[in-house]
Amino acid sequence: MVDRKLEKKEMKILVTGGLGFIGSSIAKRLSKSGHRILCVDRIDPNSTDNLISLRYASLMQDNIEFSKADLSNLVECKQVFSGFSPEIVIHLAARAGVRFKISDISSYERDNLCAFTNVIQESIENSVSLFLYASSSSVYGKSTEFLESNFNLHQQGIYASTKYSNEVIAHALRDFVISVGLRFFTVYGPLGRRDMACWKVLESLHHNVPFRLFGSVENARDFTYIDDVAEVLDRLVMHFSRGYLLPKILNVGKGKSDMLIDLFNQAQEITQRELDIVFDSPRNEDVIYTQADTRLLQETISYVPSTTLTQGLNEFNRWYVNDFLKSD
Repeated sequence: MVDRKLEKKEMKILVTGGLGFIGSSIAKRLSKSGHRILCVDRIDPNSTDNLISLRYASLMQDNIEFSKADLSNLVECKQVFSGFSPEIVIHLAARAGVRFKISDISSYERDNLCAFTNVIQESIENSVSLFLYASSSSVYGKSTEFLESNFNLHQQGIYASTKYSNEVIAHALRDFVISVGLRFFTVYGPLGRRDMACWKVLESLHHNVPFRLFGSVENARDFTYIDDVAEVLDRLVMHFSRGYLLPKILNVGKGKSDMLIDLFNQAQEITQRELDIVFDSPRNEDVIYTQADTRLLQETISYVPSTTLTQGLNEFNRWYVNDFLKSD
């Protein structure tokens, strides 16, 4: 049955982690589709970090609303919901990164578990129609079957474990709110994250510093371009608003992996620079290979990300040179 609140063109959508990589990009896309967006983040938009400043400026260009709040604080979380009354929530706020220190565990618990439970609780109490949230391809651990129906999963680190815990919590609350967990596969592109391989490769090439590789150049990832991810979210919102049922879990990737050596070679060709690689031992949290099974995504929204690594790296490098380096 179609939710009558969603039949109008403009919807009120709350995007948490709004100054993050995926959050800021998705917010802009949904704003362009005619929705009213409120981005929430605990990061100060006036931060001296030029990457945060660029993301915030990008949001302001589209007149997207922003609110600073710590969602792990239930009082602040309640204030966000009461002040905006969202119809759809896209929860992307989290502590990212598969590599961790034991001293970081409490911050993962605060940002990835406490904040998640606060946001889904408030979504239920405020009768939110759809709760979309970021999971991760890391929940598959070292499994080579990247299928949403694969339940034989063993996570390799605290980040992956918290993401899988989010899925378990959302499933337990399935009778109270419609939710979809999005297992993102290695998202990259403009306004991206400094800790991701694509960023670090470009950074090493443009600054002439060594790139530290944990493991083998033959390790492979399903590199997924950010604009394709935004397209997926836009279509999910549109399909739901038209009354279509959505799966509880969805892989978001292009369904094709590229070896790291391909990433290195293409980046060197694009920048016309040589990459100095320093080899290091693999980390237990890292996996050798990822490749999304995209059949359910195709069946759900008639779309699968298709930007090739070459195309995406060209766009990423163009932004890195023309926007990021000039803002430094």
